[in-house]
Amino acid sequence: TIVIISSVGGFFSSLSGIYVFLFGASKLAPWGFLQTSVFNCLCTGYRREFVRKLKNRYEPIPFVSGRIKNVTLEERVQSIENLLEEYYLDT
Repeated sequence: TIVIISSVGGFFSSLSGIYVFLFGASKLAPWGFLQTSVFNCLCTGYRREFVRKLKNRYEPIPFVSGRIKNVTLEERVQSIENLLEEYYLDT
């Protein structure tokens, strides 16, 4: 009986180790091998396109990048309002 218990414990421990390696240990450190390596490589193209679309749509982000010539204060405030409305505020 002790052999069976130790075998089940070893099997569970190995499964837990594989899970932690692939998906991360806890909510405080959720990044495992899949998130840091595999998905990072697969999603690089999507991330680049997403960043490019954001730059085209919200360039420049007011008050983060320096003041741009020929941009009025009203346009800067409108850009901030659009950014907040679409991504942060539920209105």
